[in-house]
Amino acid sequence: MEKLDKIRQDRENRFWEERMKKSHHDKKEMIKANLMKHDSLIKNVETRNRVLAMKDAKEEQKKLKRMQLRTKKNLNLGLNENLDDEEKEDNDVSLPKLNPNTHIMLKRKHQMQLKRQRQKERQKLERKVRFNSNKNKNEMEVE
Repeated sequence: MEKLDKIRQDRENRFWEERMKKSHHDKKEMIKANLMKHDSLIKNVETRNRVLAMKDAKEEQKKLKRMQLRTKKNLNLGLNENLDDEEKEDNDVSLPKLNPNTHIMLKRKHQMQLKRQRQKERQKLERKVRFNSNKNKNEMEVE
């Protein structure tokens, strides 16, 4: 029985250690976020400089992501072949990878914009047709 208890206890300890390894990264990130948030409270100059450097690096990364989103915003969905050439020329700059779902979201947004634009064009045509048919009726009545 003692052997079984020891084996069970060892398994539980290993399982707990594995679980804690996964949360270790999250704890580190939370500590970093708190340090960046309250950087003015840090007394040690070296530590404060390191935190400020991390903060600047994080802001630079955000700027790069925003810039990449702006370039990806003008997606070419096969509507204009000239845009493909421009995109190939602009790809010389190496930027960090985006979340793969952003492309899908931008594509959906673009599709919705095209759909609205087509609906407006259809409505304009319908108005013109109605106006012309009413105009023709009025001319016939006058004659």
